Formats: sequence, C-alpha cells, structure tokens
Amino acid sequence: MGILRNGVFGTFERRTGLLVGRVVNKRNVISMRRHKPTKLSTAQQQEHQMKFVLVVKFFSSIKDLLVVGFAKNRPNSLNAAIKYNFKSVVEGVAPEFYLNYSRVVFGVGRTGRPCRPMVDTDAAGNVVFSWQAEPQNRYSRNRDKACFLLYNATKKLTLRAIKTADRVTLNYTMVLPSGFAGDEMHCYMSFVSADGREPGRSVYLGILNL
Repeated sequence: MGILRNGVFGTFERRTGLLVGRVVNKRNVISMRRHKPTKLSTAQQQEHQMKFVLVVKFFSSIKDLLVVGFAKNRPNSLNAAIKYNFKSVVEGVAPEFYLNYSRVVFGVGRTGRPCRPMVDTDAAGNVVFSWQAEPQNRYSRNRDKACFLLYNATKKLTLRAIKTADRVTLNYTMVLPSGFAGDEMHCYMSFVSADGREPGRSVYLGILNL
C-alpha cells in the first residue's frame, strides 16, 4: 500500500496500483511499477544476447586499454569498442558462439601502425615484441607510444602494457607471470601519439604457444 506523506502535496512512498513512489536526492520521484515481460524472446533475440554477453565480457577486461585505443569516444570507450567489434569478432552457431581473436581491434585512429611487427619469446619465456624503423611523417613519430595486449586463451586472462616503449626503441619485452608455460597467447600491439590524443589501429600479431 502506498503512503501519502504531509497531505496531497507531500511525498508519495511505496506502491499503489502501477505506481511506485520514492525519494531520490531529496526529490520525490514517482514511476511505473516494473513488470516481467509477457512475451518470450525470439530465437534471434536470444542469439543476439548470447553474442553480446560474450563480447562485453572480453572487452570489459581491457577497459584501461580501450580508453587509449578509443580515445575519441571518451567517456564511452567501452561502448564504442563493443559496437566496432561486435559484428566481426563473433563466430559459431548457437549456442556454441566464440570469439575470433584474430579480428579483435582495441584501437582505431590515424597514428601509424608498427612497421613489420613481430612477436617471439626469449630464453626466460617472456614475450618480445619488435618492429622496424621507418621515416617519420605526420602520423608516425619517433616518440609515439606503444600499447601491447596479450590474451591467454588457456587461462582466459589478459595482460596489458599501455603507452610504454617509444616507436624509436624498436622492441619491448613483456614479462609474464609464472604458470604460463604451455599456454596459448594471442598477441596485439598499436601506437598512440605521444600526447595520447591520436590513437592508431591495433594490429594482431598471431599466436604464441609458450
């Protein structure tokens, strides 16, 4: 039962019929009572929801990287990344949907991509990224900052290194936690301008089996 406080001009609390009254930030708010949908989702809607959950779960784990890679869309970088990737990264047939990690993009923009990038492991089992030198131009500067992403498909974990090495250094070593031996790693990198305002499109570098 709803309660009317202080007469007809007072606050209205709790439920009455289809209305719900409550006080939010010292203001009286009246809204419609929520109800469960009476229609079942169609098969197409259910498939869309399954895909959406899959994409959101992955990209939510790299939100700090998306803030840089989708800098033009702040403060909605996560939403922009999901929208950009949704139609291209999900494969499979319901209910066995999965992500095609080779199509994941964590950054878009005009800053130049790395020149002939490569990825390998060193004697200690860490991941070494390398790329080649190239002449500077408007969108490829020596002081551009590199961003790196490793996705451990075996353990479902992501590792990020954000705005670390300069483009001119030509390499970067990412030290891995213990216990990654034998795991499958998907590798990515990108550059962003030194001031962080202009990201570049990320590049998928392939799979490393540690």
